[in-house]
Amino acid sequence: MTQYEHNATLVTAPSHFIGRKEFIQDLHETLHNKHLAIITGSRGIGKTAVVQEYARLFAHEYQQTLWIDAMLFSSLYSDSLELAQRLKLPLEKEQNFSNLVAAIQQWANTQPQTLIVLDNVTFPHGTRQTEETRSTSSHIVLIAREIVTAETENTATSTSSWLPSALGDATDLPTHPAPILHLPALTTREGALLVLQQSKLLSITASWEQATDEQHQLALQLAHNLHGSPLAIKLAGGYLQATGNGLQTFDHHIQPTHSDEEIVHTISKAILAYLTRMHPVAHTTLQLCALLAPTRIPLALLQQTTLQQILFPQQQEQPATMLAKTVQTLLTYGLLAIQGAAQTLEISSFLQTTIRQLIPLERQHQLQEQLLHACLHFALSAEQTLSTSINLAGHIWFLANQDEEYVYTSKEAGDALAWAASLLSELDLTNRAEPLLRRTLIIWEGIGEDMHPNIAGAQLHLALMDAKLGLYAQAETYAQQAIANTSQTLGVDHPNVLYCMTTLGQIYQRQQKYLEARLCYEKALSIGERVNLQQHPHYLAARQLLETIPE
Repeated sequence: MTQYEHNATLVTAPSHFIGRKEFIQDLHETLHNKHLAIITGSRGIGKTAVVQEYARLFAHEYQQTLWIDAMLFSSLYSDSLELAQRLKLPLEKEQNFSNLVAAIQQWANTQPQTLIVLDNVTFPHGTRQTEETRSTSSHIVLIAREIVTAETENTATSTSSWLPSALGDATDLPTHPAPILHLPALTTREGALLVLQQSKLLSITASWEQATDEQHQLALQLAHNLHGSPLAIKLAGGYLQATGNGLQTFDHHIQPTHSDEEIVHTISKAILAYLTRMHPVAHTTLQLCALLAPTRIPLALLQQTTLQQILFPQQQEQPATMLAKTVQTLLTYGLLAIQGAAQTLEISSFLQTTIRQLIPLERQHQLQEQLLHACLHFALSAEQTLSTSINLAGHIWFLANQDEEYVYTSKEAGDALAWAASLLSELDLTNRAEPLLRRTLIIWEGIGEDMHPNIAGAQLHLALMDAKLGLYAQAETYAQQAIANTSQTLGVDHPNVLYCMTTLGQIYQRQQKYLEARLCYEKALSIGERVNLQQHPHYLAARQLLETIPE
């Protein structure tokens, strides 16, 4: 069985695949003529699977196939980092995203017989087809996640704007120089065959002719009602396999008039009800995965003590064995997929959204808090690679953004958000880090006096972040609060007060508020001279900055 590179690890291609022959041939011709193609299609239609099958079928034409997941900024960053490291590309000491982009761009433009796949890419509204060809030697496939609306355009820009600069010098978004190939639904017969295979009424090697006439009729009707959606068909087949029910199970519940969302919701609800009765641990595991980011969910994260206590409150055998059995159940039913040697899980974002909607809000908040604890413990339990740490920070960011109004109350939840914010800030992802640190500050302020030193540090860090983002009014407020809290906690003559004062001066200076900046630097110097800190780095910094103020 052909293997290919995915997230810098080996992943086995799907064991069987149905239909799409014409589409795959069109993709093959397009890549050889244009070197670049954008794959579009509705959610759950199988865009990723069809490119995986293309990579398997034409593996002999490529020296290597490289896969990067752009679902979330963290997967995009960590996959790019792993790719750059594995290819031994020259990187700057500070491995920020710009450095990765430059290294990958230089490499990709000179590589013959290489297939580069960027999955889950979000494109701005207005993407259009053009007949330009690519100058790069590589073949590049962009798998579109969705067309951006006005509400999500800011998120999309940070993801998709990386692509042209990293993988060729085409044109800027939103007009992409690539043919757009739209993936249609499975034909009714293809869908019916997939129904029979997924429900185990036929083996994966059996032909359509080996099914009975009754199976033909019922499978064709079900495939028609499921709109030829591979995701819906696989979920329905997994449910039928698990329960042993017949193909007519969904006759009265799913009709062709239902939307794709209604169909997936109905099947998911039936699956969750079944898991609650028959496999409660699998049900809880699925809920946990539905609350995390949909890709690169580490199995090791589910093995953290705080989650093991939720999953296995009464241990009858080794937790690792029980978890392996649970995950295998979810894989068999088509609810999760596994990503190769890295032992990470993924869940369809379409399915994830549906399952999350079926979890009571109070239960969501409880599980999210425990997941934050687990992410923090996992991050600090051993020396993690930078790629793993970025991935964990992405999961924390995703958890925090599911309900921005909810206020977590535990110190560990605040510490998890603070850890992620600090890492993202170091990686120059300030726009992702700043909201996390604001949430942290709210949590720590609710805990009380014991957190005052942490609060002052968070306020100062927020001041620096907001200044970098051009949010100067907020930056000034946070810096002033940091000065007050540091003075109260450590004393007005503490060196940290000098640092806070100097930071406020720099924020004023950036805005050309030179009078206010001068006053801050002079105040810092006055404090330093009063307590003999003339040789302290904070004093020397204030003195040097004062000299840069125009007369």
